[in-house]
Amino acid sequence: MGMALSVVVAMIMDILVDDTVHFLGKYQNARTKIHLASQAALLYAFTIVGQALWGTSAVLILGLPLLTLPHLRINYETGPLTSIICVLGIFA
Repeated sequence: MGMALSVVVAMIMDILVDDTVHFLGKYQNARTKIHLASQAALLYAFTIVGQALWGTSAVLILGLPLLTLPHLRINYETGPLTSIICVLGIFA
């Protein structure tokens, strides 16, 4: 495991866990405070948090490959790799 991979793993896991916590927080809020059924709570969470998750993921997916422009090795390796993992994470 090289330096680039270790940076990518730590960074992208933090982003994906943060997205998951936001989504599950809104789901739990809908279930406990608004008293929605599970399907309605899921739709509520996707409606409230989904736009933010897609927006931040789109910025990361489109912006991180720009790190390949300067030919600094660590940036050249981490940018596209982080973008690919972010794509996989948002669909997971």
